Amino acid sequence: MHRRYLRPVSVAKKAARLLERRVRRASVALRHRETRRFADPRVDGHRLDFDATTRSSSARLTPLGSPSMAGETEKIAVGEIFVTSGYPSYTFVPPVVYPKLKNALRQRTGGIVVEGPSGIGKTVAVTRALQEIGPDQAATTLSARDPGARERIEAVAESQPPGTWIIEDFHHLPPSLKTALADSIKLLADQSDPGCKVVLVGINNAGQSLLHGASSDLLTRITIVQFERNPDESVDELINLGEQWLNIQIPDHDRVIAEARGSFLLAQLLCRAACDAAGLTEEHPVNEEPRMLDVELGQVVDGVLEDLGLQFRDVCRRFARGKKPKRAGRAPYLQCLRWLAEGNEWSIQLDRAADLNPRYKGSVIQILRKDFLAEHIGGDPDVVKLIHLSDENFLSVEDPRFVFYLRHIDWAKYRAEIGFGPESSATYDFALSFAAPQRELARGLYDALTAGGFGVFFDEVERDRMLGQDLRSYLAPIYASGAEFVLVILGREYPKRYWTAFEQDQYQGRIDEGTVIPIWSADDSPTFESELTGKGGIQFSSLSPELEELDRAAEDLGRALERRVSAEEPGDQQPLVAPAEGPNPAVVGQSDSTRGGTG
Repeated sequence: MHRRYLRPVSVAKKAARLLERRVRRASVALRHRETRRFADPRVDGHRLDFDATTRSSSARLTPLGSPSMAGETEKIAVGEIFVTSGYPSYTFVPPVVYPKLKNALRQRTGGIVVEGPSGIGKTVAVTRALQEIGPDQAATTLSARDPGARERIEAVAESQPPGTWIIEDFHHLPPSLKTALADSIKLLADQSDPGCKVVLVGINNAGQSLLHGASSDLLTRITIVQFERNPDESVDELINLGEQWLNIQIPDHDRVIAEARGSFLLAQLLCRAACDAAGLTEEHPVNEEPRMLDVELGQVVDGVLEDLGLQFRDVCRRFARGKKPKRAGRAPYLQCLRWLAEGNEWSIQLDRAADLNPRYKGSVIQILRKDFLAEHIGGDPDVVKLIHLSDENFLSVEDPRFVFYLRHIDWAKYRAEIGFGPESSATYDFALSFAAPQRELARGLYDALTAGGFGVFFDEVERDRMLGQDLRSYLAPIYASGAEFVLVILGREYPKRYWTAFEQDQYQGRIDEGTVIPIWSADDSPTFESELTGKGGIQFSSLSPELEELDRAAEDLGRALERRVSAEEPGDQQPLVAPAEGPNPAVVGQSDSTRGGTG
């Protein structure tokens, strides 16, 4: 008797395993109110037929050759499981904040701000939560990126029509419309049963842009749901779900998890690429052992990067070079991309990042204060799709695939590939030394040099770092060796001031190296002789020169810097700013001589 039932028990176990998968698959279909029938051709000579509708389900195990409930077998396609765009019906994994999100959506009053890195699963989670809550929570999704949706978003802010309104990428809305939405949320929150709910979805710190300038009572009327990087366990769960649906095994989960860095979208992308590389287009037969994909994850990553390069290579190069690239400059736009790549949240606060990187602070702060960065982003339709700069100077990436591409750039090589020369290893390219009467000229020269991407020490910019410090200890290394060049703005007061005398003591030994460059103006020429007055330098027409003069000086100084940094041996260098026997085009504002402070 025992031997008689051995085979049926084995069949039943396999059938139960298959049935479990089919029930799960049917539950996904039924969320979309579909009627589904499935059949598998072989379970040890038997066939499992499963029938599911919105009202009932049934299953039976029949010998092969018997009539089928479902007809032909329906295979699951790889594209249904590992989804690189749209909604992942089969591989949805709830984020950590999912309960808070569902509770906020169930609440009849109050608005919701859902913020977090792109590709982390914000819109997917909102959509899934609304499906689980029920049909009464049917929602309309509007994208702030879509010009055609702008009028409807304005209508939501103005008249609060019934329904749940999901506004994606709301950080792209103009400030006036953000304010109108904030006012609308406050109005709805004060009603007992408003019938209208507004859900705003945006990138990291998007809530700050909504609260910026709004009244403090808005905080009590909205729920901010902050999505962070998904934990590794959740990413691994997504991979496991896909493996179960397709009856496969993906090698090296740890590599996929490390590359995804908490992004469900990147995990989906890499798993899909692994299936592509293995030639898998649909599920492996469930009555067989799971198929191990014969792929090497390193090669899969390389393939993904090659594909992404076709999409991102040119736009990345345009952004990194900036509008007026200088070969020897600090390349501030490139540095912004590098900081994004090295961060964990795909969003950086640039003022804070600049403070932590004093070598690049001057050039980065300049492109922020002069709105060069905002204009650079807004002036390129391809860049504006990928990168967003908020009013609070948060720089964020809109597409996680672009972050993935950035993270695999060899930045040392990339600098040369896009046309920049070697970068100085010194903390600064130039350090300004001047007395108070020359401050206006120093400020203009600082602006011109940092606009070109050079790193410049200028005391006004570093006052916060100098507070409470021993100024002698702080300044001495900068002028002694911390800058490739010291730019000394000479004038009648220069030798009379305490701090200029101190700075001179530090750079004195560098004068014969040719790394101390004298600068003066026609209306305040030095009246003294020194080692510097016999060196080649730059003369300006006045202490308030025109921008054209300043820009020409920055060009000349940039070329001098490039020659110095590129020189293999110091002894092989040519004069950096050479005295001329005739008119010298490299000397700004001077017609016949580069010598001395007296012109």
